Amino acid sequence: MDVSVSLLLCWFVTAYPELVRGSRSDSHRKVLEYDDAGNVADISQVPASSFYPAYQLEALSWDNVNATLDRRRLTAQLCGRNASDQLFSNGSFSFRIAAFEGTSRDMELPRLLHTANSSRLEFLIDGVAPRGNRSRFALELFTLEGLGARPELRLHHSIDDEYTPSIFQMDQLVALGENGSTIASFLQWKPVAYTSQHPSLANSMPTRHYGLQPGRNHSLPAFSIAYAFYGAPLPGGPRLAAMNISFGGPGRALYEPGRHISWSALIGHGEPPQERFSVLVVVIMTVALGLPVLLLLLGGVTVCIIHRRQTTTLYQPVN
Repeated sequence: MDVSVSLLLCWFVTAYPELVRGSRSDSHRKVLEYDDAGNVADISQVPASSFYPAYQLEALSWDNVNATLDRRRLTAQLCGRNASDQLFSNGSFSFRIAAFEGTSRDMELPRLLHTANSSRLEFLIDGVAPRGNRSRFALELFTLEGLGARPELRLHHSIDDEYTPSIFQMDQLVALGENGSTIASFLQWKPVAYTSQHPSLANSMPTRHYGLQPGRNHSLPAFSIAYAFYGAPLPGGPRLAAMNISFGGPGRALYEPGRHISWSALIGHGEPPQERFSVLVVVIMTVALGLPVLLLLLGGVTVCIIHRRQTTTLYQPVN
């Protein structure tokens, strides 16, 4: 379960300052903010001069996770802010983590399907003051893989948007085993975020991912928790890759009005949960497709009966 555990470890590395005392590289552990003057919502089309200095997550002050740890619900929240920065006077970056005991679906949008082999990770920007009137944000994710695993990005399309209205796509980052046919772990999300604490279709916004970016400039902090899982030194050396996810769509509303963004993903090992039609949708589709066929059959039978009777009346009985 290389990608899933490694992603979770990297999240804790970025969000838990007690575990990060080494590297201060600008290449990772950050939230990006940029001036979207053209309202294109695409960081690959924005000039470098439009980016504000990135928020380095390890530089923030993080609340004690024990204060939000709920052992009964299996949830916790990591909340970070910069007390000396006026931009954080009433704002914060947060990570909400939830584990599950069985198969179910979230009550709130995007209503991801989870299992006991997966955990939900939610990233929130709440109340952080933008540094411009046309600001948008992006989050940098990191994957750390062991030997033998090969990451692959997959996009799944569906005709069903029952659980997440207007969203017909599921994005997945999976770790394939050595034979390439089995999935060891996954990161799964829908390309949508929300601009309100009460997610709904009205306050949804699209997201965009930009593919994996392996590079030699990526490095782990000297005291990273990843070493506790993989061992130090890491066998064969760590294989790190970055992936950016930006929030917002071209021509859509900017960050400023609500000053809130929430984005959810599932991290797990084994095969990712597969979306299926609910019983209600199956019944509706059956009725919608079956009723016209039934009407055609009944109409055909009725026409045949009428035609047969008309043909019979053309002949007079012989005395």
